[in-house]
Amino acid sequence: MLYAQFASGFKAGGFAIATCDYSYEPEVLDAYELGFKATWFDRLLRSNGAVFHYDYSNLQVEEVNIPNAFVNNAQAKGFGADFDLLLIPGSHWVLAANITYLDATYTGFFNNDNAATLESGLGLSEAEDLSGNRLNRSPEWAMGWSIQYTRPLQNWGELSLRAEGSFKTEYYLREFSTPTDRQDAHAIFNFFLNYSTPIQGLTGW
Repeated sequence: MLYAQFASGFKAGGFAIATCDYSYEPEVLDAYELGFKATWFDRLLRSNGAVFHYDYSNLQVEEVNIPNAFVNNAQAKGFGADFDLLLIPGSHWVLAANITYLDATYTGFFNNDNAATLESGLGLSEAEDLSGNRLNRSPEWAMGWSIQYTRPLQNWGELSLRAEGSFKTEYYLREFSTPTDRQDAHAIFNFFLNYSTPIQGLTGW
């Protein structure tokens, strides 16, 4: 199945709770997407892929400086693609993998680094032009995988073993993209042993 879609939505504006007379504008997003969904080999393999483009107007960027919190508006765009596979080779196994590429940057954003101001004690810094900086928490590459094996235990329910992992390239926690804002590339691994009881209505204790 091939598909194309366009969606437009908004997030309401408002006022900062911690600061008097500080307002921010509604956020508007226009999203474009072109993709496909397919099954192969008598539905043993499923694959999905898409390319997308996001166009933000007045993107709401939250900034917390204890005890105050602010929301600033920025212009931003994002382009990316994602692809995922799901393989079910038999009644016991399920394997999955996914990869996403994202190029998301601010196209118009001036803001003061209040954290740097507090650290230096030199007073309010001048607004910086942050155009070209990556959006907060937006790694360029993200990948994941999972393997699950499920074994029925006849009248005793079923037992499943699952292993999964994910990897993200570096990204920035704030819009200023300073070294202290950077989250290095990292991987996360999880392992699960799950038991499903055949008793209906059992919710635990």
